[in-house]
Amino acid sequence: MPEQSFGGRWTDEKIDLLRRYLEFYCTALKKQSFRLMYIDSFAGIGGRSMRGPDPDLWRLPGLPEIDDFVQGSARIALGIEDRSFDALAFIEKDPARFEVLRQLGQEYPDRENAIRFVNADANEAVQTICQSTDWQSTRAVAFLDPFGMQVSWQTIEAIAATKAIDLWYLFPTGMGMGRMTPRSGDVPDAWAQRLDICCGDPGWRQVVYEQDPQRALFDDEEPGVQKSANLEAIERYILDRLRTCFAGVGKRGWRLYHGNTWMYSLVFAVGNPAPKAVGLALRAANYLIDEKHRLK
Repeated sequence: MPEQSFGGRWTDEKIDLLRRYLEFYCTALKKQSFRLMYIDSFAGIGGRSMRGPDPDLWRLPGLPEIDDFVQGSARIALGIEDRSFDALAFIEKDPARFEVLRQLGQEYPDRENAIRFVNADANEAVQTICQSTDWQSTRAVAFLDPFGMQVSWQTIEAIAATKAIDLWYLFPTGMGMGRMTPRSGDVPDAWAQRLDICCGDPGWRQVVYEQDPQRALFDDEEPGVQKSANLEAIERYILDRLRTCFAGVGKRGWRLYHGNTWMYSLVFAVGNPAPKAVGLALRAANYLIDEKHRLK
């Protein structure tokens, strides 16, 4: 039986921020006629176990004897009560995790017709949902929660093109982009290709690197580069990239650390271009992110 045991306090804080935005979102649209959808692209097993000294003690989530199971994003979305989501898509590629995830349906029998479990690549599944949904009558929140650089820019563009989806994206600031851009500038081809796919083009090179002035002093030296961007600059870069296709983007991300290591930035973007919708969503998201920073 697969176990999803990772993160810690920062994982809980990420889920708490998402929960509060989903509550705001459903309340704000309670009197609207739109069909509300939630899209979870890396749903995992639906939660996270607080792993103890004996991993064999782990059992299926939801059983009454389990008191150390932390709700994941799927359970959070299913637990919204004020104005429940009309449709929920939980996407998980790993077959073993998917089988555990599907058992969530047994815990919410009244939501059977609303829940859709998708065992597929997250990018393909999200893009299919974006292309096949009637966005004139539907509004949605999407949560992209990858472990690393798995999200393609095509998926980001597909979400933005709907003009109907609010996006929370756990961008791997340090976990992915920071680690895949060595100080020397000698980025392996496979890493460079992955960064191009994730960021949409090779423009990240101009953000992360600059010409090495020491090597430029010597005519017989090959031109070289050095890493000039810190993680703050990488976070600003992804926010600027999101601004190229979304109506509104949060002013900063919620930074998630493991110990003293900055791992991810949870960033926000608004799909609906209507000025009132943009303003309302950004005020809510920026408030939640600022509050998290203040309480840290």
